[in-house]
Amino acid sequence: MLSRIIYLAFPVLLLAGDSLMAQRFPPPPPPGDLSGTYVNTSNGGTCEVYREGRDYVFVNENGTPARFRFVGPGRLRMVAGDWNPTIVATVGVGRDGRPFLRFQEAGNPPGYWVQQE
Repeated sequence: MLSRIIYLAFPVLLLAGDSLMAQRFPPPPPPGDLSGTYVNTSNGGTCEVYREGRDYVFVNENGTPARFRFVGPGRLRMVAGDWNPTIVATVGVGRDGRPFLRFQEAGNPPGYWVQQE
């Protein structure tokens, strides 16, 4: 009888444990407005991000602009500009609470921009 109770209670405890951990450590909320000055972590260059309508314009350290639009939660895709059109940008929040942008293009390691304080 005791083994049957343990057998039935075990899956419930596992599910409850997962939900308790999810409530204890929620992911940080995404930043509201991405506009601001960023630093390209691979070369220390200064980059800018500003909003135009529902899009964001990213200007890299060389002064080359590209227009990005949200295509999903925390994901932006390039819609215009002179950058590689396969680039996807992901928005995140670092341990220090500052927003960062992760740029991924096929065949290359990701690049990161971190918002300046």
